[in-house]
Amino acid sequence: FSPSHLVPGVEPSADPVLQARLFSYPDTHRHRLGVNYQQIPVNAPLHAFNPFQRDGAMAVNGNYGANPNYPSSYCTLTYKQHSPITSDTHQKWSAQAVMHFNEVVPEQGDGGVGIANAGTDL
Repeated sequence: FSPSHLVPGVEPSADPVLQARLFSYPDTHRHRLGVNYQQIPVNAPLHAFNPFQRDGAMAVNGNYGANPNYPSSYCTLTYKQHSPITSDTHQKWSAQAVMHFNEVVPEQGDGGVGIANAGTDL
């Protein structure tokens, strides 16, 4: 699972937690399973999208046979135009939520400052 694997045309919001997870989840997969983690059958998509990655540790899919690992001029690929669907209403709401994200109110207490300063008297 990775929140950065989105359906084409869908874009993530500006939520700071989501933005951190967009990077950290696939990075953790690469660290734990190797660079070819998407070729493991349980992680593999049903249809490959620009499959130019080959060889390396844990290459389990046959390396795409005799296909070259670079774009071919003989058998060219056709690409669809990327047109993201955005919602201005959601972006405005998300921006307002992020703007007030770090606001500290008195009800939150001292945020552990008292505990952090307790050890300075030793």
